[in-house]
Amino acid sequence: MRLTVAAVGRWKAGGKAGPERGLFEHYARRITFPFELKEIEEKKRLPPAALKKREGELLLAQAPDGAVIVALDEKAKPLTSVGLAKKLGAWRDDGV
Repeated sequence: MRLTVAAVGRWKAGGKAGPERGLFEHYARRITFPFELKEIEEKKRLPPAALKKREGELLLAQAPDGAVIVALDEKAKPLTSVGLAKKLGAWRDDGV
């Protein structure tokens, strides 16, 4: 199993890593299988609806064919860290 985290935006501002980067690195050290972070960013100024659509396209383009796609959203169904770990473990065990 290979895990890719695709994120909108860059986690460095003014040459310094922000708090998100530290949190990412904390959890990344705990993952025992191949793992990568892909940061995407739309450079063009677009209206909010068009920007959201474009960012979605850029995120989906990071996923290889046949990938299981998990979208994290603050308004989505809640999933605890333990719940996410169980899902990841099940996908790993199932050869996803």
